[in-house]
Amino acid sequence: MDPFRLKAESEQRKTKKGKARQKLREERLQRNALKRAQREKRAAKKVQRMWRAHRFRRSLGTFMREKNAAVLVQARIRGVLLRRRTRDALINYIENIAITKLQAAVRGSLLRKQLERRRAIKRKREEAEKAKASNEDVHAGAVKLVRAR
Repeated sequence: MDPFRLKAESEQRKTKKGKARQKLREERLQRNALKRAQREKRAAKKVQRMWRAHRFRRSLGTFMREKNAAVLVQARIRGVLLRRRTRDALINYIENIAITKLQAAVRGSLLRKQLERRRAIKRKREEAEKAKASNEDVHAGAVKLVRAR
């Protein structure tokens, strides 16, 4: 065989091998770049997910603090209103009891006065009847004396 031809074929093989290797290297680099891009994308998504979770927890904490504050304010207001209603009801109850006692005292006093007046009238009638009866007895005795003479 011709040494030039062998040399040329050898060079062609090297060139083909070199091109094939180059092509494999480029494909590997593309795959690696693709994998790296996918890893970076996953990492970016993970960072975003973690950041959003952090922001949510922070805003949830703020929300819960605000909610707890609102609940505390509402509880205080309900307590104030309940104490006010209880105080008003107690005052009203005490006033009603006082009014009832006062009414009972006034009615009792009026009733005692009325009974005293009735007793006084009854006593006067009895005294008048007694006086009348005694006058009749005196008159009857006088009539007997006059008849007996």
